[in-house]
Amino acid sequence: WALPFTCHLVIIVSSNRISSRKGGKPKTENPNLPTSFEEYKKEIDWFQAHGLHDFHIHFRDPEGQDTLLQKYVQPQWEALKIACPGCRIGIGSPLLFGRTHEKRMEEISTWTWKPDYISLNIPEEGSNELAQLLIEK
Repeated sequence: WALPFTCHLVIIVSSNRISSRKGGKPKTENPNLPTSFEEYKKEIDWFQAHGLHDFHIHFRDPEGQDTLLQKYVQPQWEALKIACPGCRIGIGSPLLFGRTHEKRMEEISTWTWKPDYISLNIPEEGSNELAQLLIEK
C-alpha cells in the first residue's frame, strides 16, 4: 500500500498532564486539556524538555470551539512556533462537533500559509479529497 505523499510518524502523547484522545473536546469535559496559548506553551515546554518535539494541536476560536479558520489558527500557530523553538506543530482536522467534510474543505482551501503538518483521519468522509488538497497546497 503506497501513499502519494510523504508521511511522518508523530507520537501523540497521553499522560496525566494532558489527554490527547479526541483533543477537540471542550475544556469542560477535560480540565487538563490545554486550549489557550499559555497552556499549549506550558505543555510544549514540558514535553520538549523530555525529548519530544512534534505536537498535534486542535486550535480554538475565541469561544473555545475547535476551528480550522486561518484567522484563528495561523496567529496561534505562529506565536507557538516563536515561543517554542525547535518544535513541529501539526493541526488536527477531525470531523467532530458539527464540522462537515464540506466545511473542512472550505476552511482549509482558503489557507494562504502552511503548518508543519496536518493530521488526516483516513476513515473519515472526504479524506482522499482532503489529501489531494493538501498535496496541491
